[in-house]
Amino acid sequence: MDPAILFYIGNNGTFRFTFYDEDRNVIVITGGVLSFSVKERDADTTPIITKTTTGVSEGVIVDGAGGVVEFYLLPADTEALRPLKYVYDVQFIDSSSKVYTLVKDVFELALPITT
Repeated sequence: MDPAILFYIGNNGTFRFTFYDEDRNVIVITGGVLSFSVKERDADTTPIITKTTTGVSEGVIVDGAGGVVEFYLLPADTEALRPLKYVYDVQFIDSSSKVYTLVKDVFELALPITT
């Protein structure tokens, strides 16, 4: 998947990521927790959307050895937000509590044509 995300306000969404290191080797995510966070600006301290793999309704490690994770958005996650370009990242916290940012990019919210 392209790291930049275009998403429509008030929609359901599933975001699937597969993570690789700089040598294109799969990053094994078994035994850890992943989080997906969206903020209005990099400097903001509190995300406006946060999903983790600790709750199955928020996200799930699909294939830990293959580096595959999915996160789920509900309409309520974006209904109160403005159409803007936000920033997002996905972090992996391994079993020894080390934190790794696996991707960081633009999360653009747009209004759908049909409401």
